[in-house]
Formats: sequence, structure tokens, C-alpha cells
Amino acid sequence: LMIRRPPRSTPLYSSAASDVYKRQAIHRAKDGSCDRTSVPESLHKHFKGSFDNDLILTSTSLKDKRVIAVSSSPGKSRKSKLADVTKGLLDLLPPQDVIFGKNFTRCAVIGSSGILLRYQNGKEIDGHDMVLRFNSARTKGFEKHVGGKTTHRLTNSRNFGFRESKSEQVLVHLRTPGAMRALIQRLKQKNKSVLYGLNPQWYSYMDKNLNFLSTSGLNGILIALHSCESVRLYGFDVHPRHGVPYHYYNVKDKPANVGRDDNEWLVVKHLIENDFVELGEPCILECNLNESECQKCIK
Repeated sequence: LMIRRPPRSTPLYSSAASDVYKRQAIHRAKDGSCDRTSVPESLHKHFKGSFDNDLILTSTSLKDKRVIAVSSSPGKSRKSKLADVTKGLLDLLPPQDVIFGKNFTRCAVIGSSGILLRYQNGKEIDGHDMVLRFNSARTKGFEKHVGGKTTHRLTNSRNFGFRESKSEQVLVHLRTPGAMRALIQRLKQKNKSVLYGLNPQWYSYMDKNLNFLSTSGLNGILIALHSCESVRLYGFDVHPRHGVPYHYYNVKDKPANVGRDDNEWLVVKHLIENDFVELGEPCILECNLNESECQKCIK
């Protein structure tokens, strides 16, 4: 977990690949050294530790398992069966984690808020090493606002496996047997556009740390924090005070999971205020605070 809290003027820590792959919590201490012993105390409010397993389903991670099961909901120990572990399934999966096996320096996580259309941050977004998008968020026709580069994409069951180009590494949620069957069917096609299923152990990690079912957005942020030296968020605000549509690519879409989004905002706000992530647009914190501060900032 490459979460740290350095002063903004402090150079970010870099490490040999062998050290990075341990995926221990990293933050810079006052004496300039890097602490790998625990998640920084400022993050304990939400996350007690880092995720130290494969992010995606691999044949190695399932080697000694008979069944793939996923946690039913946050705070519950009961799990639901997704599939049996068979030789045929293991042959379809990659042997190693190709996502968490690579380290990135600068990462951009792109939400789908209409606030993206208020700014022309396309070139800035494309300047990042890793650019993570969600579901069916497309870039064509919106390049000057959202950029045109996508290295990774996280999709849910409604947008299963969506991609704009074959170069994208697409992660798919695996919360239901149907999603698992869809992944297996795609992998059997053996085309060049390979999909990667999220390891159900990842959901256990998220569910144990949160008291609500996290959206793809928060999952994407945490995935980036495990992989990147710096993380910048764009398009992650849909507060009514900004007067922007829920999705920049579909102005008719209406907000979903409002209560859950409110809970998530408190987690994201904590990450922002403690310098774990940065915001790509101005006035996000202010407009979520109150009308007066929002208008003052916008002006």
C-alpha cells in the first residue's frame, strides 16, 4: 500500500521493484526515512492495514482452493459461492498478478462527474503514467476535458468488460456467479483483449474496513493507492452546488446510491485532507462544506 503523507514539496519515495512488490504501507517519517511497519495513523479512521494478496484472480492464488467465494456484504462473515476451482478455470487465469506486479509514479483516477466538462484538463490527465477510468466512461469527443489515455478500467456488471481500446487492462467486478460465468466465457474466447477478475479477497479487505458497500470509484482509488507513488483525482464530485450532471458523457443520468455516495465522500474527504490523494478540480471541498464557502471559492 503506497499510501504516504509527505509535505507536497517532499520528493516522493521510490524503491526497487522487489521492495515495492511487498506492498507494505509506506509513509515518510519526520526524519525523512520510510516506514513500512503499518498504515499511517491518519488513515486508521478507515483502514487498519494494507492489502497484501493478488488484486486479480490468478492460478497461483487459487492453487490450494476448491471454491471461489465472495463476502456477502460489509460486516458479515458469510460468503457466497462464485464457482468451483477446476483445472479448466486455472488454465484460463494468469499465473501472476499483472496489475499489482507493476509500480507507477504518477496516477490519475478519473471519475465520471460532469464537473470534468468545466475544465480542460485533458493534456494534464494524459501526462500521468497510469490513468484509471470506470465502466462505460468514454473519451472520444471529450478529449480536451477528460484526456484520451486509458491504461486501466474498472467495470461493474452493467458495463461488464467495456473498453475503448484493446490496450486497456480491464478489471471486472466479481460479486455474483453470473459475473464469474461471464468472465470465464470471455476468457475462453482467447482474444487479445484479456479481462481480469477482481480477487474476492479484495472485497473482503474493503468490506472489513467499511460499513457500506463501496462503489467502483472508491475501489479504484484504493487500487491506485496500492500501486502509485502519487494519486490525483478528477471528476469525483457531483454535489448539487456545482450544478453539473452526474455523468459527463450522459447528461440525462440521475444519481444512484446517494446514501452510499455520502458515506464514501467522508472517506474520500479524509484521504484528501491528509494528503494521500490530490484533487484535479478546485472548490470540491468547499462546495461539499456549505453554500457560502462554495460560492466564495467559485467566484
